[in-house]
Amino acid sequence: MVGLAIATLGSVGCSQDGIAEPGVPVAYVEIDVGHNSGISSERLEVIRDEASLADLWRVHTTWQDPVPEQPQVDFSTNMVIAMFLGDKPTGGYGLEVVGVVEEMDRWVVQLRADSAGSGCGVTTAQTQPYRILSVPRSGKNVSFDIADTVTDCE
Repeated sequence: MVGLAIATLGSVGCSQDGIAEPGVPVAYVEIDVGHNSGISSERLEVIRDEASLADLWRVHTTWQDPVPEQPQVDFSTNMVIAMFLGDKPTGGYGLEVVGVVEEMDRWVVQLRADSAGSGCGVTTAQTQPYRILSVPRSGKNVSFDIADTVTDCE
């Protein structure tokens, strides 16, 4: 999971007087969520145009028949943030969006990558947890803060 942690900075910005201030929450809509994807490697992506979304959707849905319809996104006012954990050997893995916050110079997507610990019953099927969000369009850079959590079931 370390490979996914592009940025591990908290959602705190600095005001002009140097005092830390929290980021401003950004509204988002989950447009696709699940545990099975054609994207088998860790991937974090910001998509700002229709063609890029079509490319991602084609790879993401390659295993499905029939292929689900691509979500409609108005890229004049929105953009897409897509997060994939890649292949996991069993069930018991998940990806949760804790929040999206705007700081002075960037947006931070706060994520929690969950995995089942000792004593947990999980499916033996390979999974690929993912989340795809629609958010208001911004020209700011987007970074990802990922916390790994393990839940024991004993």
